[in-house]
Amino acid sequence: MGMAVATLADTHGLVTRPGTQIWASSEGLGWRSVFATAQREAPFEEHCRAVADHLIVVHLSGPVRVCRTLEGRQESRLVPPGGVFIMPGEAEFGVRLEGPLDTVHFYLQRDVVNEIADWFEVGHQPACIIPRLGRPDPLLEQIALELREQLYDARPLTALYVDHLARTAAARLVRNHSTATPKSEHAARAGGLAREQLARAIDFIDAHLDQDPTLAELAAVTGLSPVYFARQFRRATGLAPHQYLLQARVRRAKHLLAATELRIAAIALDCGFCHQEHLTRAFRKQYGITPAAYRATVRS
Repeated sequence: MGMAVATLADTHGLVTRPGTQIWASSEGLGWRSVFATAQREAPFEEHCRAVADHLIVVHLSGPVRVCRTLEGRQESRLVPPGGVFIMPGEAEFGVRLEGPLDTVHFYLQRDVVNEIADWFEVGHQPACIIPRLGRPDPLLEQIALELREQLYDARPLTALYVDHLARTAAARLVRNHSTATPKSEHAARAGGLAREQLARAIDFIDAHLDQDPTLAELAAVTGLSPVYFARQFRRATGLAPHQYLLQARVRRAKHLLAATELRIAAIALDCGFCHQEHLTRAFRKQYGITPAAYRATVRS
């Protein structure tokens, strides 16, 4: 089995070639479910060794011609902006890029995709990801753009949000680009999030507002798989885990603004925000007022 992707050195090497300008990378950010880069690629031709994780490349410019060689078969296509290149993990392949190109590359961890595939009927064989060359996929394109935003601008609850994006991409990959088919509705709805499981999850969130918990860590306190936990948590609360975490952070900030003399910047850090601006943005969105204006109203 090829190695999992955690650093630039672990990738296929497509973005580390001479002439390619990497604008941002998730190396060193602590992301656990996906590895992402954003770059301007120079033309190249390369034979790539296998890695364990599944590669998705989203074209942000173009059109540009891409030639791919896989299992002895060659395919060439003029790929427009929004076109998606998908390469399953454990596959060796050749690729030629015939013009400069802006892209986002992201590698979905194999375990994350397998976790999603457990929700699908695949008979006695594992779900096989289908290679794609230039096929448009608006959802994968949007996920790539969201990952790029997280690379460029560190925000609160990054780990939980990135886990959410990775599992959304994995679900799209399994549903639209694999040999799997969905399970029956009855099987998909079996079970549920018990009251005590929900309470443990909420207690964990409240105890870690100043940190950056992952979806796997949250799911672990309930004894559920991350994908099943996320689905049942949304069903129970009406919010995705990362949305609930953000609202909980803002609620704590609201309490501290009214009950303490702490500076707003200190409250932001205490509640898990990167800095005061992020708190102000989230507070205004949730309550329609800035933290400073709220503090002034409760003390007038």
